[in-house]
Amino acid sequence: MDALAAGGLVFDGAMGTALYRRGFLYNSCLDGASLSHPDVVRRVHEDYAAAGANVLQTNTFGANAYRLGVHGLREKVRDINRRGVELARAAAGRRPTWSAPSGPRAW
Repeated sequence: MDALAAGGLVFDGAMGTALYRRGFLYNSCLDGASLSHPDVVRRVHEDYAAAGANVLQTNTFGANAYRLGVHGLREKVRDINRRGVELARAAAGRRPTWSAPSGPRAW
């Protein structure tokens, strides 16, 4: 990749921590915020991009049937994952930025 040859990639920071700092409770479904508060999630991505990140990880760290089921969102797995990708891509805009899946099994 040209970006790696040019010096590497800078990944964003922790989405969960950024959402907590914006008032989300520790027991809330942070992945669900992509549906319930998309403006906040997108702003987090935009802030990381403005700080120099050129890889934005999606807000999907726990967006699986088991974890979402705890919050009554099992049927929203596809919607939450899709919206998480859309928000990261929208925040990237036309900058040379990539979106990447987030989560322990994403890679």
